Amino acid sequence: MSLHRFQIILQCLHLVDDDEESTDKIRKIRPVLEFLVDRFQAVYRPGRDILIDETLLRCKVRLSFKQCTLHKKNRFGIKFYITSKSVTGYVYNCTIYTGKDKSKFQERTAICMSGETAKEMLGNLAKIFT
Repeated sequence: MSLHRFQIILQCLHLVDDDEESTDKIRKIRPVLEFLVDRFQAVYRPGRDILIDETLLRCKVRLSFKQCTLHKKNRFGIKFYITSKSVTGYVYNCTIYTGKDKSKFQERTAICMSGETAKEMLGNLAKIFT
């Protein structure tokens, strides 16, 4: 595909209306991300060996939720939380970290923020193992 054709397709590609008023930082790609996660979960149910991992997608653009991780080669990027099958690597659930959500963690609970994130990433898989 030529660069000119790619630029024409990119101009025509719109995921959401710009008129929407929202505080969601990833509102323009959220419908695509949710569609992909729904398809991932509809096609495959992982077994007992699952992995919850955070990964950094290298990114050089200006974003309010860009993360800096000093111990990695690519230090700056977008942080993803991914639930996948540990043997095959099939992605079951995926979310983008856009900063601390104060509404979720107002009250003190016995589980720390990392535990809450893990519980959220497991979703309905947690019901199977309890």
